[in-house]
Amino acid sequence: MRSLLQDFRYALRQLRKSKGFTLTALLTIAVGVGAVTAVFSVVNAVLLRPYPFRDPGQVVVWRETIREIQQAEPLLPDNYRHYLNLKARAASIEDAAIVQTAGFSVSAGVDHPQMTEGLAVSPNFLSVLGLSPLLGRAFTPEEAQTGRDKEVILTWGAWQRLFHGDPSVVGMTLRVSGEPETVIGVMPRTFRFPVMSVMPGQATFGSTERYEVFKPLVPDSYELTANDAEFNFIVMARLKPGVSVQQAQSELDGIEKATAAADHLAIHLGVVVEPFSEEITGDVSKPLSTTIVSIAARCQIFSDHRGLPQTACSA
Repeated sequence: MRSLLQDFRYALRQLRKSKGFTLTALLTIAVGVGAVTAVFSVVNAVLLRPYPFRDPGQVVVWRETIREIQQAEPLLPDNYRHYLNLKARAASIEDAAIVQTAGFSVSAGVDHPQMTEGLAVSPNFLSVLGLSPLLGRAFTPEEAQTGRDKEVILTWGAWQRLFHGDPSVVGMTLRVSGEPETVIGVMPRTFRFPVMSVMPGQATFGSTERYEVFKPLVPDSYELTANDAEFNFIVMARLKPGVSVQQAQSELDGIEKATAAADHLAIHLGVVVEPFSEEITGDVSKPLSTTIVSIAARCQIFSDHRGLPQTACSA
């Protein structure tokens, strides 16, 4: 310890004599630590902690294309009627759920309303992901109808914040956008869902508490019947076992094109299918994997004179 303290004092004296070097070294260390932390955050979210869905590799997102505007907008959100058609006819799809982002004001008891975000989802949303609530149940098909959509599912964080973790929360009333609605379920604490956007390439990875409320998605009659209704939804699907993304892409795109031709549409529609992980991470995960492999290839582990493991990497 005495020798260590002497070395430490000597180092401090030397650093005081070279203030420019000291400042440069400290800034370099700070930038390095910040960069490593940022990269690890991405690696952790993208590679080490995939979303805890059942067989996550079988979960995909499909989006639509319109050839006439594809140069400006390569991918588009989904049309509700097209979603129903593809879901009903595609043999490669086990099931598909449709989602729309939403904002709500919520209040429990006499609390003042608070703004929060959530998702309006088709009743099969959780089953497509292979998830179940911690408390209560998922939505039923009947609850996705006008006037019967008065139920909500909360995240674990929202349950703690709004109801203080009351275990008897199922059946309690939560005012959502001024209307009384019944809590029918609470998601597990480990539930993670990315912040998504109806526009492609704008999702963010990592855990999120932004989506706290889930409600049944109730389409209006126009969305159910019109080809020219808005493209304003996100579709998540689960492939059947043994079906590849490429096979699903080929089938769904073929169905979409054939339907558009049969309906004599003035536009040329198509479908692009991507793994859910790519929807969230975009082109981040592949370069990260390549970088990690490259670093590993330049490093070797050896034992020092004390028998402790050490790592040496080439530049």
